Amino acid sequence: MRNRILQWTGLLTYVGIAPTKALSKVANKIARKFPKETGGTFVIDSDEKRTKALKWTKIKDVWDIGRQLQKRLTKYSNSI
Repeated sequence: MRNRILQWTGLLTYVGIAPTKALSKVANKIARKFPKETGGTFVIDSDEKRTKALKWTKIKDVWDIGRQLQKRLTKYSNSI
């Protein structure tokens, strides 16, 4: 799929697959940030991969987390 899009349009694409929309966006960012390691595609299909992906991601970069929730989550994560 990625090769066909590149061939037809000349655009690079990255694919992130996960059980939720927010995790899919995290997976896509990982695929985009590490194209050589992931081959442009990253799948979050286990608890281990989910935990690892979220550790690599800053709270503010997770889709649908606003500033107020970011402050609360940051405060909570620092107290653990």
